[in-house]
Amino acid sequence: MTLVTSRDTLAGLVARDGAQRLDLDLLPLADAVGLLRALIGSRVDAAPGAAAELAARCSRLPLALRVAAEIATSYPARSLADLAGELEDQQQRLDVLDAGHDEDTAVRAVFSWSYRHLDASAARAFRLAGLHPGPVLDKYAAAALLGTTAACAGCLLDVLARGYLIQHPDGPVCHA
Repeated sequence: MTLVTSRDTLAGLVARDGAQRLDLDLLPLADAVGLLRALIGSRVDAAPGAAAELAARCSRLPLALRVAAEIATSYPARSLADLAGELEDQQQRLDVLDAGHDEDTAVRAVFSWSYRHLDASAARAFRLAGLHPGPVLDKYAAAALLGTTAACAGCLLDVLARGYLIQHPDGPVCHA
């Protein structure tokens, strides 16, 4: 038995070789706070609301939580509420979660690995998806942003979801 991890769905490996895919979702909030507790210690229990907010601002992603915990332990005088506040601005969030400029650990760098594997049209779709004001981008809104058909936009959203750059609330929509 072999375990393969990837930022891609490895659809070819599943289709060609019969691999079994196990998609992992975001950590449940309680587990995300538990990870912070294991990494930071009693400060999490002293400020449970701030710890939950910090976990939410890290999108409950293990790497982002670990980087935030590293910041919290490096600056023990900084409250968890202050750190969560620094992560409130979505435009600055990846700058804060930079892991001391460690290119192999910074959250921005990890996302860029997936982005670099996109073709030009999917990369454009990803950049433009950031302009959508709401939390859910369906194929019709994506089509309006991209200036294309809903079918084409749906396929591009599928590419982004397979690269784990977005979450597809309804599963694949591309039937091309």
